[in-house]
Amino acid sequence: RSHICVGTMSCFGPPRTRLPDAVSADLERIVERVAEFYRGPTKCLLISDQGELQYESDGDVGADMKTVENLCILKRASLTAGQPVPAMHLRTENGVTSIYEAGDGHWMLAVCCEMHPTSAELFDGEAAEAIIREDLRELSASLATIA
Repeated sequence: RSHICVGTMSCFGPPRTRLPDAVSADLERIVERVAEFYRGPTKCLLISDQGELQYESDGDVGADMKTVENLCILKRASLTAGQPVPAMHLRTENGVTSIYEAGDGHWMLAVCCEMHPTSAELFDGEAAEAIIREDLRELSASLATIA
């Protein structure tokens, strides 16, 4: 079961509001989809354009929040520069961290996955994007209802 993050992460501000039920349901669906594709323990994070951690799925995954923050900055810069990329994937010796746009440039979905270095090297980012693309569209529509 996932939950709204109640603590403040070192590089993110506190959540500004409780997420609507439709958004939470979309996030739960994405967490399930991610678990099917990413090969290892995962954690999903929803981050607002203000750098607020709005959602953190359950899981004992050591997400490097500074890496997530830096990838969010790069992803937003690509949107601002008018040359958006569908997603960004960072492969490390400990796994893969992916950043997806989750709502008109205002929201980012981070997926942090611990995996064997060989699995991380073989990770297919394009396939991951294709698998959750429709779920991200639904999440984007739900997030558009938040003022």
